[in-house]
Amino acid sequence: MSNKHFITDTTTLVRDSLQGLVHANPHLSLDAKEKVVFIKDLASRRNHHVTLLCGGGSGHEPAHAGFVGEGMLTAAVCGHVFASPTSSQVLSCLRRIYSEEKGSLVVIKNYTGDVLNFGRAVERFKSERVHQGKSMPKVAMVVVGDDVGVVNPNDDEEGGVGRRGLAGTVLAYKLAGARAANGDSLEQVKSTIEYVASHTFTIGCALNAASVPGQGMPRSLKENEIEVGMGIHNEPGFEKKTLGPADKLVDSLLDHIVKSRPFTKAHLSGKANVVILVNNLGATSNLEMGLVTKLAVEAAASRGLKAVRVLSGTYMTGLAMPDPTWERIIETAYNNVVEQEPEITRLDQLMGDGDCGQVLLSGATAIYEASKDKTLPLNDPSAALARISSIVEDAMGGTSGIIYCLFLDGLSQQLHQILKDNKDKSLSAKVWGKAMLGALETLYQYTTARPGHRTLIDALQPFASTLEETGDIKAALEAADAGAKATATMKPMRGRAVYVGQNDGLADAGAAGLVAVLTGITEVLQK
Repeated sequence: MSNKHFITDTTTLVRDSLQGLVHANPHLSLDAKEKVVFIKDLASRRNHHVTLLCGGGSGHEPAHAGFVGEGMLTAAVCGHVFASPTSSQVLSCLRRIYSEEKGSLVVIKNYTGDVLNFGRAVERFKSERVHQGKSMPKVAMVVVGDDVGVVNPNDDEEGGVGRRGLAGTVLAYKLAGARAANGDSLEQVKSTIEYVASHTFTIGCALNAASVPGQGMPRSLKENEIEVGMGIHNEPGFEKKTLGPADKLVDSLLDHIVKSRPFTKAHLSGKANVVILVNNLGATSNLEMGLVTKLAVEAAASRGLKAVRVLSGTYMTGLAMPDPTWERIIETAYNNVVEQEPEITRLDQLMGDGDCGQVLLSGATAIYEASKDKTLPLNDPSAALARISSIVEDAMGGTSGIIYCLFLDGLSQQLHQILKDNKDKSLSAKVWGKAMLGALETLYQYTTARPGHRTLIDALQPFASTLEETGDIKAALEAADAGAKATATMKPMRGRAVYVGQNDGLADAGAAGLVAVLTGITEVLQK
């Protein structure tokens, strides 16, 4: 895909794009602050129908905001490119669209960030309503996973995470919208979507991965090669094969679908009636789409599947978008610290001097503002970290501030040496882990804090060691989170908590704060 784009400012791209959508569709309104698109006639929808909410990362347009309208969604919450919106964004939307009479349904794709953030928003909404003395709200969430490209057809189990959400989610939007418009109850709408989710089967293929500006191609395919099973965030597929005639390719895709375990579990045998949806990920011509659609209908018919409805078009894309990873990491980490600050502060008030949350937020805010002002040398990781260390020193102060500074200084030095020695200038996850372990050794020269002493080291060390060992940032985050939670049973050995005495089962505020930062980083990088 091309690296050329129509861009004014990457930091406002999503909000500007949504404004353009609303200009072109007068039946829509925009909450620019929360990046929420909703129907203008909201009062009527709330009073008489189940309201429907969806959302997810941007970069998949027209999903999600493009499907807000009559007989469809009530609202859509948009995150940054390929990054889930925060739970606070979703909560703000739920408050706006909730139907006291009929209830509200949240429909999302099966991706970790979406499930966690939308799920937390639902729980926060329930909690605040109860604390306001109101009855438990009628709100439910359905997670749609339709991909069969990541499921081994010979496996007995699909795995705990379920199938990824792809273009079949859009079909769920439409069917949910139709039932809601008919005046059906929340339970009826929800049961319909659950049935649709378990009976929708999608497989993708691509001629190449999307290029990410500043990083180049994540992987490249040969001129005559395609990748089958690729996800909408550039996730690798399950097979690379030589590009042959379109009819043979489409037939092989249908063959994979009908032999997949999710399809066989649905017991679709004999002459089943089906809906066929052919989705353009964003780079296929309309001429070719027509051919692929014809071939899909014929391939289905040859297997006894009668297409009673055929949909073909651009529903959910996976385009390369100019939203540099560094900027997304900084903003997502900042947003996560903003959300977690009250809990970090609470922990520190009970076991320390009560300033940990605010100090961390001051540092995160200063880094975020520097990113927006374009004063960080983001094209040079080592220089960027050195600059961030200086910003942290000015903004945070105190013991936690200098600990972060020493670690960042060490990490900057480690990366400088690695990039100097590495001719292709690439930094894998394992290399980052190795650099972090080296930075920890720098930090250890100036502090006696070690794992088991109930400090942020209990989260930082397992994150670095797991990343260096596995190269899996999600596993590294899980290790950091486990380390932070383990501090709840540790005797305080460093910091002001030493003088408080009994732990009372509370996690260390510094460790919890670090996990908040690492969670934001992981959310961007795992996509």
